[in-house]
Amino acid sequence: MPFAVFRRHQRKLLAIFAILAMFGFVLADSLPRLLSGGYGGRNQNPPVVTLYHRTVYRGELNQMAQQRNVANLFMAQLLGRAPFGDLKDRSLVDALILQHEADRLGMPTGPEVGREWLKQTFGELMNRETFEAILSRLGRQVSGEQVLSDIAGQVRLLKVRQLLGGPLVTPLDVFQAYRDQNERASVRAASFPVEDFLAKVPDPSPSELEAFFDRYKDVLPDPARDTPGFKVPRQIRVEILS
Repeated sequence: MPFAVFRRHQRKLLAIFAILAMFGFVLADSLPRLLSGGYGGRNQNPPVVTLYHRTVYRGELNQMAQQRNVANLFMAQLLGRAPFGDLKDRSLVDALILQHEADRLGMPTGPEVGREWLKQTFGELMNRETFEAILSRLGRQVSGEQVLSDIAGQVRLLKVRQLLGGPLVTPLDVFQAYRDQNERASVRAASFPVEDFLAKVPDPSPSELEAFFDRYKDVLPDPARDTPGFKVPRQIRVEILS
């Protein structure tokens, strides 16, 4: 019964949910500042992360969240889902990284870019009447130009992500997957208590320990070898753009 009511009033309910989401997002950003006594508090814009040797503050994440929220609300009216990602801090930081790369590559943005993308993606389905109808459901908080700019900003983040390409599958990956699925082994095990052999092996002397260490101190550890390796593997620090 509730689902039948929802289907019968689907358009009206989606419009109401969109307006409530916009209203909630505005309140989520402004209400804490109002309750804490205005905009002059010390922690109103705390640092969140350091990117490219620069501190990123909460205000920048809020701006990205607002852009993504508006673009998602508009696209949800067309697709029934939010295609540009969530509003979690980790996702917003990733979005700022992608935005930095888009700026570095000189990828365009703005209302005209958003308008052209909608035409290319939806063709004749996206006309002025459809755009204005969806815009009216979002309320009066944002203009049509702002919606197009927000969509363009999120679209170019998707394009930067697509530049990375998909993961490569090597022949070794295929072989290992095949072996994992098809290889069978029959194993028999016999136990040998260690205590029975400890008395037969004397403890090494300090000189023997030192000689043993010197022998393998420049050898990297390898689980496939029956001899040890005491050399610490070289470590590097990397950053991943995802």
